[in-house]
Amino acid sequence: MKLLTPEEAEECLGISKATLANWRSQRSGPKFVKVGRLVRYTVADLEEWVKGRTVATHEFRELIKSTEKAIAQRRKSGPGRFGRHRTQSDQRGQF
Repeated sequence: MKLLTPEEAEECLGISKATLANWRSQRSGPKFVKVGRLVRYTVADLEEWVKGRTVATHEFRELIKSTEKAIAQRRKSGPGRFGRHRTQSDQRGQF
């Protein structure tokens, strides 16, 4: 596991090391590791932090909603639609 210095984390994230220091003092921002008095970041923690801040665009949210709606409608239509035969799970009402 490679540990990054605050300077390397700054370069990786494009966020100043002063901002990273402020976030550390407020216990926000990416996770960090204390090695004695030294502050270090793992690449995995930085990636996880970035992924956790990913925001879906309006178009993406609409696509998800329409897909979920289509799936729900298909499930409500019951067996037999789209050439599907009844299965044991259908008979138990699990579709």
